[in-house]
Amino acid sequence: MDPFIAHPYYIPSGPLRPWVKKLMRRLGCKETTMRSEPYAGLADDYHMLLGGLAEHTWRVGILPEAARTRPRPSAVVVDLGAGTGIGGRLLATHLPQPTRIGVDRSAAMLAQAADAYEHTVLSSIDVLPLSDESADLVVSGFDTLNYLPMPALGRCLREVARCLRPEGRLIADMSSPHLLRCH
Repeated sequence: MDPFIAHPYYIPSGPLRPWVKKLMRRLGCKETTMRSEPYAGLADDYHMLLGGLAEHTWRVGILPEAARTRPRPSAVVVDLGAGTGIGGRLLATHLPQPTRIGVDRSAAMLAQAADAYEHTVLSSIDVLPLSDESADLVVSGFDTLNYLPMPALGRCLREVARCLRPEGRLIADMSSPHLLRCH
């Protein structure tokens, strides 16, 4: 089953990159505007500033849990908040057979993540452009869900539940320094 369905994407204002236009045409998506592209300025420096910490949290949290799920070779793994693809690259070394889909709302981040996933999807993670019961595993590393306001977190979790197949799993890293200090 193709996990993609036609869906309006959240596209940053300004000119679209050619690869974004191509992906949108292939998926039959409509263009809408977003006030500003989050993390656009951070994409180039992300690995230098946060890459080591992000990779560490993936290695000690997400990857061991994902390996325990023992996904079948034809499984679909969706990475929410894929960023520059750190999680996708690590998943490829630990779970090389499943199809990896990276979802992020920053075109600049996804441009750097393109080689880490079989598919990248430009979208907010609280409105997933995936078919019902199309994913075996949904992962969200490096505190992505911590930064969502409560209404968006609720929408995101409902979308994850809709997209997961029966027996599917959500694995999320909730280790932000603020969370650890305050809760």
